[in-house]
Amino acid sequence: VPAPAQAVPLPQTGAGTRAQILLGLVLLLGGLLTLRRVRSVRCAA
Repeated sequence: VPAPAQAVPLPQTGAGTRAQILLGLVLLLGGLLTLRRVRSVRCAA
């Protein structure tokens, strides 16, 4: 019984890490875009 239980979480963790990496990249890109917008607004103001 313990053998399959250990084998199950491996693919789940792999997919989780990929999703976390993708989310991190999206958040970083969004943060950079927001920073650029804020800077442009401050410069314009």
